[in-house]
Amino acid sequence: MGDCRGTIVGFALLAGTGLVLLMGCTTAPNSGAKDPLPLPSTSALSHEDQAAIKADMEAAQEELRTGKPAPVPAQSTRVVSGGSGRCESLPLPGWVGQTVPLQAVGRSSVSQEDADKSARLEMIKSLEVKIEGSDRTSQQETTGAGFSYSVSSDVVETVQITISGLDILQRHADRCGPYYYSLARLDREQAVNAWGVDLKALGEQHGELTRQAATLQEQGEVLAALKLWHQVLEVDANAEQLDRRIRYLGPDRAGSEAGTRLEQTRQRFAALLSSLKLEKLAGDHQRARPGKPLSDRLTIQVLSTMQGHDRPVPEMPVVFSFEAGKGEVDSVLRTNQQGRAEARVRHVEPGQGSAVIVVKVAVDQLGLNLPPSLREQLTRHLAEQVVKFSMTPPPLAGDNSPLAMALHDLALRLSSHVNDSDGALTVLQGFLENRTKARLALSARLETGLVSGLSRFGVLRMMDGEVVKAEDSTNSSTGGPAQAVLSAVYEADAAGGLWLSAKVVRLRDHVVEAVAEGTIPRMALTGEDWRELNGVVAGGRPPVSSVGAGQAESFHRWVEGFWDLRNPAGFRTELVADRPQYRVGEKASFRFRTTQDCYLTVISIGVSGSWIVLSPNHYRSDLRQTFVRAADGWVTIPDSIKDEFEFTVDRPLGTERIKTICMKQPTPLVKNMDVSRGYFMLTPSDAAAVNRMEWSDLLSQGNQWSEAHAGIVTLEAGETDTKGLRGLKARGLVTQ
Repeated sequence: MGDCRGTIVGFALLAGTGLVLLMGCTTAPNSGAKDPLPLPSTSALSHEDQAAIKADMEAAQEELRTGKPAPVPAQSTRVVSGGSGRCESLPLPGWVGQTVPLQAVGRSSVSQEDADKSARLEMIKSLEVKIEGSDRTSQQETTGAGFSYSVSSDVVETVQITISGLDILQRHADRCGPYYYSLARLDREQAVNAWGVDLKALGEQHGELTRQAATLQEQGEVLAALKLWHQVLEVDANAEQLDRRIRYLGPDRAGSEAGTRLEQTRQRFAALLSSLKLEKLAGDHQRARPGKPLSDRLTIQVLSTMQGHDRPVPEMPVVFSFEAGKGEVDSVLRTNQQGRAEARVRHVEPGQGSAVIVVKVAVDQLGLNLPPSLREQLTRHLAEQVVKFSMTPPPLAGDNSPLAMALHDLALRLSSHVNDSDGALTVLQGFLENRTKARLALSARLETGLVSGLSRFGVLRMMDGEVVKAEDSTNSSTGGPAQAVLSAVYEADAAGGLWLSAKVVRLRDHVVEAVAEGTIPRMALTGEDWRELNGVVAGGRPPVSSVGAGQAESFHRWVEGFWDLRNPAGFRTELVADRPQYRVGEKASFRFRTTQDCYLTVISIGVSGSWIVLSPNHYRSDLRQTFVRAADGWVTIPDSIKDEFEFTVDRPLGTERIKTICMKQPTPLVKNMDVSRGYFMLTPSDAAAVNRMEWSDLLSQGNQWSEAHAGIVTLEAGETDTKGLRGLKARGLVTQ
């Protein structure tokens, strides 16, 4: 353009109007250049016009420099051409800039209707901030009943509020802008009166819905009742919001009970929701057979527990699925009228460890049109209601895991001790944690591994069935033909492994035929197994359990409980037999040693279950005569010089057992022990005497005593092996 030194003229940009600013200049005198655009002389404009143009240009330049729109002037002028005409804006009314309670101004560059809506919205926001402390409004619209908007709620998602008496009092339009202004005012009395009518209607609705929900709840229709209680909650949340606004705008009016009703409804809804629970009824800890379904179905029940009463919840969808392991199980079921669902496990694939089936409530398959907030709360609560079933899968072919190998060795030793029960049909009585006599999840895996080994050896014919209770092992519940029973106990030992003791008892005369025990290395079990074992809490570890008079079967269980008694907290003692087998007429002997000086008690547990304290006795009643020094090393039991008893093998044949208990202080194991007959002895016919036995107080102090035990297999004269061992040799399973 050359050297532009003239006055800037042209079309001026009115700040904020969107009109284009076209600028030019006059050249210096005698420059020889021509103006690219003829411009009008500034003398054609008045001083006011020139001042306006200058102000507009400065505003435009500032806008171009900062990138921010210039503020709208209170009164604006738009120049159309060089003074040929302009749009004169009227002054803004005073109410545009005023702040008056219950009034608000709306602005718009779109339309007057948009300014009206903006004014109402500003009025609502101002009101909500004063009531709630913040603006939580959304979804505004104008209806025939008034201006409607939503408010977020802590109880339900949103509450819809319609406000009456919100009118537009003034409007102003500046076409030069264009700009539109509206003044809205809230009629306090009209709004409060309309909300009062709404509040009364909501109270009536609350009463009707509450009656319906309570009726459904009494009838056990828990899900339908939950849905209605949620509706009551929405009604009460709306009423509580209206009540707060009425109290703000009309403080002289009497308050309603909306807040109290809301809290009561919230509590009733929460109580009913939290009453839903999923429980496991039957089917846990089963042993799976290859390619066959589990014998028992997995049974769960959905209940609603209110005020101590359980109500079944029918038509509740539940999903069964494998969490660990693989197999096939009924997937989605619905609870029946008793709130129960029974899933059939068609098969469990072979594997190591436990297979686990998890059961959950399928909220997404309820088939009910639930409000989103109710569905979310129901899902969140039921997600905590999970039931798990643990089962032992069939063993893998050629399982060489540490657990399988340890149980294989135990099964081999047990089979080699079996004599008269060789080939007998044997029922599994179950494996229990020794200290609590409880059946843990680990029990099923131990049973499967041991039974699998016994079945391979063929000495015992294991019945194809589930675990039976001790009292059922001799009756028809086992199918009748069972001739022997297999049972075992286990517990974590002080060395960090798992001690396991199994025994086979002949049912016709309760003779203990075979006993074998071993230690399973810690690495053979899972972390979950050890967490369960370490979580076992034994109540004081009493040495025995009392029995009733004349209960021979209970007496045998008492004897076995005493035999299984161990004390990992005690000092170390050892007891070994000089030979593993003895024949009828031979005299057996044992060797004992201790790591600490102690007073020794020796108990014999006969093949048929007799319980005899051999030392101390009538001949060695002074406890000082039972003292054993750690420095003595191995001592023989019985001592040929000091002891007045012998172990002479006689029939019936089986496993004779010796248990020693050595205590640091000279106190009798049984305080009221009667040795007038030579020895203190109990048989099944003396079962009532067990109740009268008074045990040493030292047994409650684990570091004050120790136990050890050993057994021998008894044979007929002239025999060298048990029938079980001969069978194993004949099948090439053992060589000696």
